[in-house]
Amino acid sequence: MLKGAQEMDNGVGVADVQRGWTIRDSSPLDVWNGGQTGVWKGTSPATEQAVVNAFLSNWMDTTTSFNINSWQREGQANAVSGETTCFWSMRSLCAIDYVHGTVSGGTVENFPTWTWNQIPQMQADGIDKTQVNRLSTWLNTAYPSGNYLSLIK
Repeated sequence: MLKGAQEMDNGVGVADVQRGWTIRDSSPLDVWNGGQTGVWKGTSPATEQAVVNAFLSNWMDTTTSFNINSWQREGQANAVSGETTCFWSMRSLCAIDYVHGTVSGGTVENFPTWTWNQIPQMQADGIDKTQVNRLSTWLNTAYPSGNYLSLIK
């Protein structure tokens, strides 16, 4: 994941997610992936926290460096060709009015919904409160109808 994030942070930015920074190819949720009940099961919480905190901090620094209006987004003129529904493997952002847990293209499997469900678990695993709150704040900016600020602890 770290190598993938390094390759995506290549100066192209988010205006061309075929070559630049994307949610799909650098997601901090892939590094965390269920925490102590997932990929970190059997690993000390301190190790999990150190690795995930470092990755999430870097991811948030990079992600928030881009103006939210610069991102390619489903349903807008700069959308990625073929990304017509909010699904898990899309590279652009879902439509601005997307609300986590709602069906898009027959599925709710996507970054906004997965993040909504995982943030409380990340908090329970002791992932850095500041970084998790930054993630919630950024998601609320990306999806204002999603009420992500309610996840801030």
